[in-house]
Amino acid sequence: MGSKEGKVFHGRVSMAISDFNSFGRDNQMRIVLHTRDSKGDLLLALSSAFNLWENNKVKVILSAQKSTLEAKFLAEFGNNTKIPVIPISAPYLIQAPPHDHAEVKGIVASAELHKWEKVILIYEDHNDNHWSDFFEEKKFQVAYKSSVAASSKDEHIIEELHRLKAMETSVLVVHVEPVLASRIFVHAKRLGMVSQGYAWIVTSKCMNHLQNLKDYSSILENMQGFIGFRSYNIKESKEFDMLQLMNFTQMVNFGIVNVLGTEGERRVGFWTGKFTNKLSHGFTHGRHLFSSSGFETIIWPGGTSTIPKGRRMQTSTKTLRIAVPKSNGFPQLLKVDIDLQTNITFSGFCIEVFKAAMAGLEHTVPYEFVSFEYNNPNIGEAYSDLVYQLYLQTYDAIAGDITITANRSLYVDFTLPFTEMGIGMVTRLPPKESQNLWIFLKPLSSGLWLTIVGVYVLSALFIWLIERPAFVERQTRQSNGEIGRMFGFSFSIFVFTHSLLPSPPQLLRLLSPKLLL
Repeated sequence: MGSKEGKVFHGRVSMAISDFNSFGRDNQMRIVLHTRDSKGDLLLALSSAFNLWENNKVKVILSAQKSTLEAKFLAEFGNNTKIPVIPISAPYLIQAPPHDHAEVKGIVASAELHKWEKVILIYEDHNDNHWSDFFEEKKFQVAYKSSVAASSKDEHIIEELHRLKAMETSVLVVHVEPVLASRIFVHAKRLGMVSQGYAWIVTSKCMNHLQNLKDYSSILENMQGFIGFRSYNIKESKEFDMLQLMNFTQMVNFGIVNVLGTEGERRVGFWTGKFTNKLSHGFTHGRHLFSSSGFETIIWPGGTSTIPKGRRMQTSTKTLRIAVPKSNGFPQLLKVDIDLQTNITFSGFCIEVFKAAMAGLEHTVPYEFVSFEYNNPNIGEAYSDLVYQLYLQTYDAIAGDITITANRSLYVDFTLPFTEMGIGMVTRLPPKESQNLWIFLKPLSSGLWLTIVGVYVLSALFIWLIERPAFVERQTRQSNGEIGRMFGFSFSIFVFTHSLLPSPPQLLRLLSPKLLL
């Protein structure tokens, strides 16, 4: 208790315990404070904690240590002995210890809220390697894990940032100490990674102590648009007693801040297992401009309020050269027009398909059409030469009516066919098929056969209706064959040629005078 922070901490806690004991006279429970001074020594701190647990049978240990290593060892001691160890980070402020698992839940929920599929995790050393396991427990994908030591030189940090910049994922989660984080941020800004399209999430490991650094204002300038998770602190007040402290330590709450660069930062929400603008223990945020998602409007890197997509194309200034053959075939399929001003226009179905495919990409890819002219009268050879030019990387792609052949496929990759060749082939049927009794029906479809039979029956029925009065008048045995002859006449229309049709006298004998009239 020799340090200034220790004296302030001891005085405040003693006052809180005194208030609790005085208000609880009717209650038999009393809180007794036992103090030990570690003098900043790690082994002495562990020895003091063990002594309090074994001899004094304490139920809670409050620690005002400054060393991160000391905090880790005391936390491990608390896990083994099942005693809550509550760290106090600064005078006049009492906070709940940040819980990594709860914080990861908030980060994953934020990523899902903004529809990000992957993140890049930047952690400090192997001690934090387990931190990424929490993402796997939540079944959220970490695209890449980048380990940066506190002793790393600037050259190593820059090299690692170059590696991250070349990746497609543009959402970065930083879980390092403030000093190392400040070095990462300054180099990231110089490399253009604090710009539109990127999203940075900084955990409480950095945000809780970032303001204690001397160059805090310059660090914020390099963090414009960042999102930070900060363990939510409760200010010391007369109404705040030890009972409230013990209840509050059972909750894990984080304030979410949006860094605005030189303008400082502002709180945009809370994480208490869900995003909200109000904490369950009664402390509320003063402003109520939250959206339905529980966030205020966030200003992202680049000064925009548009949510980053989380993925970005590889930065390249190259414009793709798309070769288009000057075909003499069907202009509806492909057409290249060259006017007197040397302006070239490309049109046709193949060009429209290519433009539609490029428009469907999530990112804009610059390209230009280049006319490919040929003098070879053999179009097949000319197109094969064009394919070979693509293989030599003279062009980046081809848009046109290129037929897929086995030889061309050895040099380039084709898209799925989107037009039919329009070519058929006649082959002999297998022996089993040729022996089928109903093989004569295959040349015509079943619908066409039904149509033929229907027309045949209707024609015979039409003739029979016309001849029916004659049948009534002549009730003879010979007249009964008139119906058969009429069906035969109807059938002859489909199978007889004109040279085989009956002569006019024969037709007169077959048909009645009424039918001819």
